[in-house]
Amino acid sequence: MGIRRSLLGLAALASLSACIGGGSKPPAYLFALDAAQPRPADAGQRLPQGQIIAVGLPIQPRLIATSRIAVMNAPQGVAYLPDAAWVDLPAPLFQQLLAETITARGARVALPVRQLAGMDGPRLGGELTMFGLDHATNEAVVTFDATLSDSAGGDIRTRRFQHRVGTSLRDPRKAANAIEQAANGVAADIADWVAQN
Repeated sequence: MGIRRSLLGLAALASLSACIGGGSKPPAYLFALDAAQPRPADAGQRLPQGQIIAVGLPIQPRLIATSRIAVMNAPQGVAYLPDAAWVDLPAPLFQQLLAETITARGARVALPVRQLAGMDGPRLGGELTMFGLDHATNEAVVTFDATLSDSAGGDIRTRRFQHRVGTSLRDPRKAANAIEQAANGVAADIADWVAQN
């Protein structure tokens, strides 16, 4: 399973938190995202630009622009899952997952935009509008509003993708695992869409 407890001890995390002025208790669990279908190691290949797609860093609303795991529709409106956090913000985690999934499924070779500075070619971008938990339905929800542009600067295609996975909001590991499953579902659907366009 791609979601894992941080290898750092809680004492080390507490020390790090104190060094950067956090002062608050560090989360018991730190989670990352792994692709359900990772790209295998290979000998490398030479590709024309038309076979490469640049994956932009998704826009993310302030609500989820945090390493904390958002819980929507909580009794207070919005809350955050206690004792759990992501190792990075949702946008870069999802960007990497998306690039890995598109490449592994053979749609195209996908690379984050920062690796393709100045390259003129197809680009995938969008907004990660939801990346967290729905308190009302006990589900993990990932929603991505995708935009796809071609190398000629012509039409821009748009489409909303969403996956929901039932989970327990009382168990941080199960909740984060469900978000990972939902994110992989969205990434797989986007990879298929890219292959068709």
